[in-house]
Amino acid sequence: MKNVQENYRPQVHYYSNRLKDKLRKIRDFRTTFIEAPSGAGKTTAIRDFFNCPDMNSPSIRWFVASEEPGTSGWTRFCHVLGEIDPYAGSRLLHLGFPVEDNQGEIAQALVDLVCDDETYLVCDNFQFIHKSLPLSVWRALVDHGGYGLRVVIITQQLSSRGLAILGNANVLRVENEDLCLTEEEIGGYYGLAGVDLDLDQRRRLYLYSEGWIAALYLQLVGYARTGSLEGRSSIHELVNELFWKGLSLEDRQVLFRLSPFDNFTVPQLSFLLGLDRVPDDLLERLEGWIFVRYDIESRRYFLHAILLDFVRSAIRDEPEAFQRGILAAAGGWCASQGDKTQALLFLYRIRDYRGILSLDLHCYDMTRVTLDAGREYMLKFLRDTVGNSTVEMRCDYAFNFISMAFEAFKLGDVELYVGLCREMEAVLDGSDIDEESRRSLRGELYLARSFGFYNDIEAMGKDHSRAYELLGPNSKLFKPDTPWTFGWPSVLGMFHSGVGELDRELSDMDRWLPQYNSLTSGNGSGAELIFRAEALLHKGQDDEAEPLVLRALEITKRLNQDSLYLCAAFLLQRMALLRGDGPVFTDSRAMRDRCARMSSYALSNRITEVATGFISCLLGDPDGVPARVCSDGFLKGASPAVPFSCIVYGRLALLTVRERDLILRSEELLFPARRYRNLLVEIYMGIYLSVAYYRLGRDSDGAEALGRALDMAMPDGLILPFAENADVLGRSLDAVVEECWSSERQMFSSLVKRYSVGKERVLQGLSGREAAKGLTFRENDVALLVSEGLSNREIADRLFLSENTVKFYLKSIFQKLRIKSRRDIKKILSFR
Repeated sequence: MKNVQENYRPQVHYYSNRLKDKLRKIRDFRTTFIEAPSGAGKTTAIRDFFNCPDMNSPSIRWFVASEEPGTSGWTRFCHVLGEIDPYAGSRLLHLGFPVEDNQGEIAQALVDLVCDDETYLVCDNFQFIHKSLPLSVWRALVDHGGYGLRVVIITQQLSSRGLAILGNANVLRVENEDLCLTEEEIGGYYGLAGVDLDLDQRRRLYLYSEGWIAALYLQLVGYARTGSLEGRSSIHELVNELFWKGLSLEDRQVLFRLSPFDNFTVPQLSFLLGLDRVPDDLLERLEGWIFVRYDIESRRYFLHAILLDFVRSAIRDEPEAFQRGILAAAGGWCASQGDKTQALLFLYRIRDYRGILSLDLHCYDMTRVTLDAGREYMLKFLRDTVGNSTVEMRCDYAFNFISMAFEAFKLGDVELYVGLCREMEAVLDGSDIDEESRRSLRGELYLARSFGFYNDIEAMGKDHSRAYELLGPNSKLFKPDTPWTFGWPSVLGMFHSGVGELDRELSDMDRWLPQYNSLTSGNGSGAELIFRAEALLHKGQDDEAEPLVLRALEITKRLNQDSLYLCAAFLLQRMALLRGDGPVFTDSRAMRDRCARMSSYALSNRITEVATGFISCLLGDPDGVPARVCSDGFLKGASPAVPFSCIVYGRLALLTVRERDLILRSEELLFPARRYRNLLVEIYMGIYLSVAYYRLGRDSDGAEALGRALDMAMPDGLILPFAENADVLGRSLDAVVEECWSSERQMFSSLVKRYSVGKERVLQGLSGREAAKGLTFRENDVALLVSEGLSNREIADRLFLSENTVKFYLKSIFQKLRIKSRRDIKKILSFR
């Protein structure tokens, strides 16, 4: 090896023929997945591939993920996707960061993506964003809908979770072994760089590096400097020997300051170094450093993961105060750019509570942190920040503490919420802040404190009124379009809390809600109309309810009150069931789905899912209930909306013959409804328990449960829950009503009959077939299966019913068709 330094060409890019052949296939696959460890040359290979003459200037969009919060990365990804399909990009931005609640809609948006011309979307450093993607979204990105689009995913190695999806998709996979060099190819690489290796040297280099291009490159640099290939055992040692030791102290400080970020701009570098302007010689040195790449399009420098790992490891030997200073500067940069989420995460790592509080945190900022870091992280952050703050800090940053109090309420930490509200009241009373600021903060505190009275309308309203007196229409606590129902699809379900109190509650809502609307620039508009319309429908007065619902739809749509628009559409759908109006039933469902798709809030999807689950149960379709609605995540969370999920769970348990499970879990299911005083939920659960008891032969318990439900509902005339469940209650309903509420039996039987007829009409319209004359839709299903020769047990399994329910339907079928045996059913149906 003579004259190595004279012949040395360090910038050569060498690719094996194996790799070149594989990359040429990128055009033939909808998605290419390039997965290899850091330093394998993935990004360089793809950049060189697109720059080769054969590609004929293709349209390429690059998205480079980084270590930023997931919500920020997702927003950037949506903007890049919007350059390919503006509608899809806008739709994804509306849907927000992927979480359980919106993953289905996001996946659908990716499948609906339109791209007819040959275009390449390169997603680099994909490992940073992949960890936040629900499986359905990850799958949809791989199987995207763009006809001309080719997605190229470059990533470090993922877990088996991600690979399982790739196994079932038509994906070109480029893996580590495609990028690593063989002994012979190592000789080719070094020869191209001007270094001739003999057979033994090629073999020793292969054994050392296993063909890993980063290690081979560093060895090549080392050889050029020392003339030797010996003496280094790890990539960190190579970086230390060949790069780090050659840096000045000043340059090492630069890399330390940059280490919290994996990429940076010149202004960012200037801020982190505390300079007015970055010296030109430093920029020149940066461009010459190995493992630092400058991207002209984004005007950003990217630090390679190998260098970043080394610097982050080296910084641990530095004094703690120095390390804290670096994170404090990183937080300061993010705060200066308006990225309060990332700033909060940096500052919380060093427990810089004053720095955190100086960020001017609003409720929506903390909601974003919860999305990025999770509920438990946010709760710990809130408790730590409150626990480590002084009275002086609470006075200086009072608005932030009030926002944190509301966030604690949303996350279900009632103790923290109540305690913080009380402390802030005392702080404001004793502080020496100017009177105008004190007045404004007291107004915000009254608004936050009002939620402690949920769902006492009058008590909440009084605090709203006090807040308005102090603030006027200027509250900053949350945005005007913030979801108003916490995830409920029913205002009546949220706020009806006392037996015989409905009229007063309606009056209270009419009186107090306008004050809240004014205080929050329109948040909650239309809720009073929906509340009253629901009350009327539950009494069977649908003609009076209809104009109120239609007006509510118009107002909530105009004022972007998505959660309430969904409530109105859900109510319209239930009204259509009562009336047997198939077109309105279908249209209102489409309205709901469309609103949830376009909503900016993930909570809208939760509302839609529980509403869908409720309707599916009414129609006897357990498969139509979204799986998550009855999962522990929905049933055991701290959200005030949990009680409505319990309603869906109860009816689903009856449909799937889990009566014993329902009885065993009844206290657990009733607990959130009693905690939040949701009387309507107690009524529904009483009905379901009654059915469960009757089916298990415990008639007296069934009658007692039904009697309790009637006692809670009838003082306010709420008959609809019983009409909706008359199909599973059977004759027990007539018997208990006759015994306890005989004066109301005519009104009862009228609504039950209307509902039964209406639902059958909607079901027949949806199925496109008719039941045998006189039979209900469910009776017709049972009759058809009897005619096929199925036993009661088999019919029960097929229709998710209990055997007792099948017997009940059979008895009704015999009576309506005036027959006496199962054989007669087959005869009658054969003549249809």
